[in-house]
Amino acid sequence: MPWNTTTRTIALFFRGNVVARQGDMVMFADQMEAAYAGKSGEKDARGGLKELTATGNVKSYRENGSPQGKKIVFYGEEQKIVATGNPRVWQGDNVIVGSKITVYLKQDRSVVEGTNQDRVSATIYPKDKEKTGKNK
Repeated sequence: MPWNTTTRTIALFFRGNVVARQGDMVMFADQMEAAYAGKSGEKDARGGLKELTATGNVKSYRENGSPQGKKIVFYGEEQKIVATGNPRVWQGDNVIVGSKITVYLKQDRSVVEGTNQDRVSATIYPKDKEKTGKNK
């Protein structure tokens, strides 16, 4: 596993069936690059994950929506995920597709962007009345 250090960042590169976990999120990809805050050995180094870039067959799973795309970047400090390259977010059977999807994890919300060529599309299924207990 190759790694490089700089004065403020430690960068790690992983290749081949990579799995990363944080909280309720699990991410799978062919390759990931992780950047951590602080330099190893520093007393004041936080060591927190600054950024995780996943490329190649990227799939992630979390309870409140599962973003997928050719590239997904997780920003640790902002607690957000940006998916590009035919991105989509699944929640159960529902799916939203755009050209760029940003998921704000702390706010539990997403922003889906499209272009003139690639419009945003959504497929949303109504909840089953029996499952919600609202049948009359």
